[in-house]
Amino acid sequence: MVKAFKERLGKRVSMKETGDDDDARDYLGIKISRNRDKGTLRLSQKAYTEGVLARYNLENLNGISAPMKEGLRFYLDDTDYVDDEHKNLYQSKVGSLTYGMQGTRPDIAYAVSLFSRFLAKPTRSHAKALQGVFRYITKTLSLGIVYNRHDRKDLHAYTDADWAGTTLIGDSKSTSGYVVMLAGAPIT
Repeated sequence: MVKAFKERLGKRVSMKETGDDDDARDYLGIKISRNRDKGTLRLSQKAYTEGVLARYNLENLNGISAPMKEGLRFYLDDTDYVDDEHKNLYQSKVGSLTYGMQGTRPDIAYAVSLFSRFLAKPTRSHAKALQGVFRYITKTLSLGIVYNRHDRKDLHAYTDADWAGTTLIGDSKSTSGYVVMLAGAPIT
């Protein structure tokens, strides 16, 4: 039955066999590594992230240990907008980071969502601060998500919010976030 399904699917989309073990190794650029002895499944996007850095000629950035500087502030009345060429570049960079964030990098979720708020009118300060996320992923290329079958915690969630946050001056809106965990790693 599986063989027949693969044959039918292979007629519609490009496929290649991964070997006799039938374990998936890659899905939409997400590397899948399984260690059956340890009971772990690891998802990572190192190759994708390296490609993003190369696309924007950022391979040689000095790495930093956080995606945003502590105390970073943006002002809503800032009108030092970038030109159209740099706006398109900013939008492209944020989009590239969004794919990574949604796949295996929840550690950059807050920063990427913050920079996404300015896609229509990015300023020079936004573009400069965005560089920090790329410096962070340069240092953390090998990070991924590891699921562990020995983690016996049931499905659980965490949530947090600030009240009239301090990152966007003049906004007075709260920012909230959540993560749902299973097998020791995030699933949403």
